[in-house]
Amino acid sequence: MPHTKTKVVAVTVDDTGHVTTTPNPVKVRNQNVLLAFQLLTPGYAFPDSEAIVVSDGGEQFPFPSWTLSGSTAALLDANSAAGDFAYTVSVVELATGKALRIDPSIQNETK
Repeated sequence: MPHTKTKVVAVTVDDTGHVTTTPNPVKVRNQNVLLAFQLLTPGYAFPDSEAIVVSDGGEQFPFPSWTLSGSTAALLDANSAAGDFAYTVSVVELATGKALRIDPSIQNETK
């Protein structure tokens, strides 16, 4: 079971190549939360770098994401200030090398 400061985000790809993240938006209420992205669809993988990229994350996302395996990527959310942050999730179709993306959001809610 994940630590209480870990939020799991499921990433799936449907038959048409549409990427979905659940939940969307990701609501973060605690500080220093690890966002763990789990790719659940066989035949796809996270790229080795930049699997998760936050647009204008500034101090809220102080480190780039890291890919732990083809099916797991992680991102630290400092969540020291409230705000909405757009981010991009990238996956690669293993059979073709085709890159797929989705642009969901993270909502930081401070206590």
